[in-house]
Amino acid sequence: MITPYKNWTDKQIEAVKNNKIPKGKTYAQCAYFARAHLHRGFRPVKGKITEDRDLRGKKYWELHNSGMSYSQIAVQEGVSRQRVHAIIQQYLDSIKVDV
Repeated sequence: MITPYKNWTDKQIEAVKNNKIPKGKTYAQCAYFARAHLHRGFRPVKGKITEDRDLRGKKYWELHNSGMSYSQIAVQEGVSRQRVHAIIQQYLDSIKVDV
């Protein structure tokens, strides 16, 4: 369909409304379009970053549940003890589990 917005299809506009970056557009284009034409912010979920973080968080959580301390996990993985704690907390927040 033809839209009043140059170079934007209805499908792309709907994706921006749902905070997703449509194929063929960049984050900057979507953010501008949302501000200028939809009069709202644009905050897409960064899928790959979230997936990687969740995988690592799940791994650390499983290691911790098997009896390893944060310090032991940190030495094994090459990160700080505090970072292990932060990653596990982010993972638990993402799956909505209270420990």
